[in-house]
Amino acid sequence: MSAALAAGHRRASQADPHAGLLLPQEASALDLGVDTDGDGLSDTIEARIGTDASEPDSDGDSLSDRVEVLGFTLASVPGLEWYTDPLSADSNGDLRDDGTEWGPDTSGPAIDTDGDGVPNVFDDDDDADGVNDGIDLSPIGALRTEFDESNPFEVEIDGLSADGTPAFVDFQVRPTEQDRLDLGLQPLDWPADREGQVRDVNGSTGDMQLVPMLEIVLPDPAHVLPPTDELAPYSVSVKSDAGAAGERVAYVPLSALTDELTGQRIGFSGRMRYRSQANWGAAHQVRVVWAVQVKNDIAVSSCPPAGEPQPDGCATTPRYVNDQPQIIHRYYDSWTLTGLRVTEERGTEMGVLSVDPDIDGPAYQDNM
Repeated sequence: MSAALAAGHRRASQADPHAGLLLPQEASALDLGVDTDGDGLSDTIEARIGTDASEPDSDGDSLSDRVEVLGFTLASVPGLEWYTDPLSADSNGDLRDDGTEWGPDTSGPAIDTDGDGVPNVFDDDDDADGVNDGIDLSPIGALRTEFDESNPFEVEIDGLSADGTPAFVDFQVRPTEQDRLDLGLQPLDWPADREGQVRDVNGSTGDMQLVPMLEIVLPDPAHVLPPTDELAPYSVSVKSDAGAAGERVAYVPLSALTDELTGQRIGFSGRMRYRSQANWGAAHQVRVVWAVQVKNDIAVSSCPPAGEPQPDGCATTPRYVNDQPQIIHRYYDSWTLTGLRVTEERGTEMGVLSVDPDIDGPAYQDNM
């Protein structure tokens, strides 16, 4: 049984939240059936459960108080009742409000996108892609396709502006081998070594790191590839591909996505900077590549004369310059795309309104 389903059982096995309450059709002398907000719950009932009798949706999640109080069942899990909280817009705390997760038809049960028997309103990962809803760029749109070196993900975007507006494509990815989530970006120690091509003569730790990157092949970069100075703030590097005329290859660094509650890594994210053009050109091919980065101790043949500033390592014999970062190997990985977002940055327009207090009376200005 999944943790989410177990949580759902705990939630659903609680006492019926409207048990003992008189529904409108059962009004007694204590409940005259007055329903000020017309949500199907009498004012007396709303007073008992703490909802607002003047608001049909007390928590503002687009679900009426009555819908939340009456609960629902799923056909896939008969006999199990689910109740969302009419006083909380996000009953399961996954940063997506109940109305959004319920689905378009509030006259029926909430939807269960991944079919795991837990409705979205109680499922922390609606599409079962391994990335929690609160940080998932596409919380109900996971692709099950595995991409790799021979089967890259292809990006082709229509409808961008034709004026060179800054555009961004945000990727969220997960390696097929889950242990890569923990190994990536972690400092690893290379043993003491004076003989190999990778050397650690000064006994330092954290000599090696596996760095995940997106490799994006742009067959025709003239359309949407911005100049180097616009890519630099995002640490995106570009090189020419000798195998094809005009082709460029962009390398986008990936950072770790972490579950805020458990601290567990759940994926990687990266942002590619583009420049909007009317014609995107041929599809861009996206792959996940790992770079093996080392801090190498490099032997040097000579050092500055005595009395002059000495590089780190020149005091030893033979002489070394220590901890020089190098990429010694790259290899491709298989992965899934868990989220994708395309945005154009159009800037912000601001206006300032002022009044003359001698004419218009006292003026009040909020902090901006």
